[in-house]
Amino acid sequence: MVSLGKSLIRRLASWASIAFLALFLAAVGAAGCATGDGPSGPADGAKLRLGYFPNLAHAPALIGLEEGLFARELEKTGAGARVEPHHFEAGPALMEALASGRLDAGYVGPVPAMTYFSRGAKIKVLAGASEGGAVLVVDPRAGVNRVEDLAGKAVAVPQFTNT
Repeated sequence: MVSLGKSLIRRLASWASIAFLALFLAAVGAAGCATGDGPSGPADGAKLRLGYFPNLAHAPALIGLEEGLFARELEKTGAGARVEPHHFEAGPALMEALASGRLDAGYVGPVPAMTYFSRGAKIKVLAGASEGGAVLVVDPRAGVNRVEDLAGKAVAVPQFTNT
């Protein structure tokens, strides 16, 4: 990643990372409650299974993990809680993991979240973490410079119901 891009990502992601830390700690606390530790805090060794995509649209997760933001906040609890990161290539796969209980939380686009919610998945959208992450990219050799140039061309998405 170029330095300008990394600097821009840090600035744009800082507010979202901070907001997610609150969500993260709440989820770890909930995990502690589920283990019988009660509402006072997370159980020793509790973990939050966090899903994310290894791409620019998920900068808050990448920065939170890379720079240890999540780990530092968890250290403040004194409970030995930790994050267990899981990366996915597309939203539907992440949503399947969340809906089946293999994840506790995740960064995902609006379309997979809405699709799975409309199918009855018990999920909550807690915070927006980024915007403008969905783009259409083309091979420069394809001769596509505007939407009209897509006529007769093949377009691919990572998975059906992906943003």
